[in-house]
Amino acid sequence: LNNSMSLLSSAEHWTSVLTGHYTQTSKGETVCAPELVKSVNDHVNHLVKEEIEHARERHEKHHGVDQAYMRKIMVSGTLADKHAALVLRVQESPITEEKALDSLIAAMSKKNKRECLLASDSLYEAFSSLLPPRKLIPLSHRPLGELVKKGYVPGEYKKKAMNRCVLMWSFEARLRRQYGQFVNTLSTLLNDPQAAIQAKALTIVHNLLTSYPEREQELLALLCSSLGSVHKKMASRSVYYLLLLLRQHPSMKLVVIKEVQQTLRRQHAKRSAQFYGLNLLSQIEFNKDKDTKVADFVIGVYFDFFKHNINAHEDEHNKLLSTVLTGINRANPFRSKGEDGEGVLEYKEHINALFKIVHVGSFNCSVQALILLSQIVSTTPSISDRFYRALYNSLIDPRMVSSSKHTLYLSVIVKSLSADTNIPRVKSFAKRMLQVALHSDTPFTCAVLIALSKVFSSKPSVRSMLLAEDDDDEEVFTDVKENNGKEEEEEK
Repeated sequence: LNNSMSLLSSAEHWTSVLTGHYTQTSKGETVCAPELVKSVNDHVNHLVKEEIEHARERHEKHHGVDQAYMRKIMVSGTLADKHAALVLRVQESPITEEKALDSLIAAMSKKNKRECLLASDSLYEAFSSLLPPRKLIPLSHRPLGELVKKGYVPGEYKKKAMNRCVLMWSFEARLRRQYGQFVNTLSTLLNDPQAAIQAKALTIVHNLLTSYPEREQELLALLCSSLGSVHKKMASRSVYYLLLLLRQHPSMKLVVIKEVQQTLRRQHAKRSAQFYGLNLLSQIEFNKDKDTKVADFVIGVYFDFFKHNINAHEDEHNKLLSTVLTGINRANPFRSKGEDGEGVLEYKEHINALFKIVHVGSFNCSVQALILLSQIVSTTPSISDRFYRALYNSLIDPRMVSSSKHTLYLSVIVKSLSADTNIPRVKSFAKRMLQVALHSDTPFTCAVLIALSKVFSSKPSVRSMLLAEDDDDEEVFTDVKENNGKEEEEEK
């Protein structure tokens, strides 16, 4: 064989071959006929065999000692050394070392867990050096018809430029298939009962998803499916990886939210998967200028889940309910405003449910519902009286004693009273708060007094209520004198 007839150079990356008219991303207007694709593949197989012979001769001539050492490692080396040698062969000549990549994929599917983990690391290293920063294109989507019109004939070896192009297109299609096998094997490892194997697969999935666009939808689905892992650490790690993904790629927020929504909607979904999914949504960071549609969509997801999956009367749903309300409160300031000023339509449909939550379930959920209602009141004045009545009644709610949300609760009271223009109502609240403080623990009493001081600073007219000697609003009760009855009888 004549090395001058070789189509490849050992120094160039495979993507650098596709330049000029035959670019990396060139696609045909229509999908090629299967007969043409088959003939091209047959031709490429002959080209690959010739390239393998060219590569072997080059290595024997210039790197004979290194090749002898590599063969020795493959025979008597350790498992880690064998995998490292396979990766090195793939990186040096990916087109002629396709079988080395297949060997690593086969090792990843073996029952030996140690070999499986080593193979997964090796494959990640190999694909990191092969994948381009774009999606891989199958051979049937390439403009083979245009190539034929320009004079390309499958089976002819005269036109070197066209043969190089077809060889790279075919290699990219095979690489796409092998990468798909790698991703499918990762999905199997994510279902392994051992936490260490799940952790390794989850890390690789995250790294691939953040670095390469190929198979991103499948990788994202795998990452979201791990929210329901039997190992809590793996579920928490999935949340962390997804949040990290959104920080690195903010434009993927809507895609991630839709995938999490699919996880929440699955029949027989685990309660833990729903909790971690909602927890993830509640931690998403929004941009006020760019993410109004995203905020609207995620609020719709929350209300859809609330409508179909939560019963406020059941104690086991309190944790989910609290997470849903927390998420709505976080997304609400970033939502778009309706033309009529009434806000998002979902709120109107669930107003009664929100008021119901205030009175049933845990007090922590009630606090979250009150926070949300206080935001809705600013755009929906028609529910103002109903909201303040519910807030007033919550001051003597027996559930408040054991709540861990006293700070949030007093905060919503201060904000609501500061925004209220009905001074007599604010005075009634102040009196009720003083009554509650009189019978509460010292820390909560101090917190109530501080809250009242903030209300007084924003409503000076309410402060005068404490300084006045007599208040016309108070009912005055006088004792009846004992001798009044006797004097009346004597007069008669």
